[in-house]
Amino acid sequence: MNGNRISSSPTSRQTAIRGNNHRKSMSKNRKVSAPTKHSKKQYTTKSKHPSFIRTEEGNDLIARAKRYLNGGYPVHFTGASGTGKTALAMQVAAELNQPATIIHGNHEMNNVDLIGGTTGWSSSKTIDNFVRQVYKQDANVKENWTPGRLTEAVQHGHVLIYDEFSRSTPETNNLFLSVLEEKLLPLYGTKQKQPSVAVHPNFKLILTSNPTEYAGVFQTQDALADRLITLEINLSQQTKETILRKSENLSEQESNTVWQLIEQIEHETDDESVGLGLRAAFMIARIAKNSKASFSSEDSIFRQTCSDVLSSYLVRSGRSGTIQEAQNLIREILQDSH
Repeated sequence: MNGNRISSSPTSRQTAIRGNNHRKSMSKNRKVSAPTKHSKKQYTTKSKHPSFIRTEEGNDLIARAKRYLNGGYPVHFTGASGTGKTALAMQVAAELNQPATIIHGNHEMNNVDLIGGTTGWSSSKTIDNFVRQVYKQDANVKENWTPGRLTEAVQHGHVLIYDEFSRSTPETNNLFLSVLEEKLLPLYGTKQKQPSVAVHPNFKLILTSNPTEYAGVFQTQDALADRLITLEINLSQQTKETILRKSENLSEQESNTVWQLIEQIEHETDDESVGLGLRAAFMIARIAKNSKASFSSEDSIFRQTCSDVLSSYLVRSGRSGTIQEAQNLIREILQDSH
């Protein structure tokens, strides 16, 4: 029967596997590295925070934090939402002139996220047919272990910023006890030959948390809290006005207009947990500035912006039952201020 035929004779096979040196060694390396939640990107910063606004209070907090960190003690920034805890921590890390790694606390974080874990497998296969009558095959499969962000920071002497650390479980945060006290990071649950990693002398730890938050947070264990130097961020009104004015390039009158409205809303809510403050002020000022609106109750864009930004705060505080009621109250406040 006519047709294409594929020869599989020993002679043709031998010719195919022989190389220039009459030897053919075929190796195949395959790496399987499926992305998992444990192989998250590591964020580093080596330059100062570009939008950080210098104030007397801010400079004092930075100086104190650097003093304690250089003395070998971790610093804990605590304050309500929108007070600039993370920005301050990043600025401190940048001024220390060290690589910095930032991680964000969450209830699903575990030892694998911090210490490291298996992120795939590597397989290698070698076939040796140098001698025609001998067929040799060697296969090897091994796990790929990727160190976690805490392990990287501890080994290489980074500044570790642990943002909102109270959102992680106390069981997860227990890892930091031996890091701070014994200067060792235990490699729990790993297949590494070494039981622990020595902490680099330049390793520093900055933590942030919000004490007024109640959803998705855990109480900090005393054993960890006792090892931290806690600095509360409670900026004065003058400092807040300075930050807003310089950050958004506002006139003094424009800044006062925004803050007068926010102060009246705060008086209506009388609840610090709603997070009203710098963050809301930034929203109003930035949107009004980008929209070329005048900072006046007579400007429809400014009125609508204030209403949309601030209404949810009134509802969360319980001052208003619905968004519509809150917006009506804000319009009344704006009219009274005119």
